[in-house]
Amino acid sequence: MTEKHANEDVEVVVLPGATRKTYSAADRRKIQNVIKDKLLLTSMEPYHKVQVTVKHRPDGSPESLLATMLRAHTYTADIVKVNVDKDYNVKSIERSPKEE
Repeated sequence: MTEKHANEDVEVVVLPGATRKTYSAADRRKIQNVIKDKLLLTSMEPYHKVQVTVKHRPDGSPESLLATMLRAHTYTADIVKVNVDKDYNVKSIERSPKEE
């Protein structure tokens, strides 16, 4: 029996923004997959929920995903900016600095 990753079933919510109030099911799925594959499943920190805001370029294509990752057992969050291309392919990831 294989063990599940602690973040495998974390809810990823795509929030409405100023540019787009709703996203198609395909866009939502792409955004959720990026967050799960690149952030949640690579982290050892357990999370409760992730809220994602999409920043758009002037032409309407996505520029970056701003993920607020709510930790499971504390009242804290990690903020991560994921720079993407127009098809939600990851270009780079910028994590908020960790407090010591």
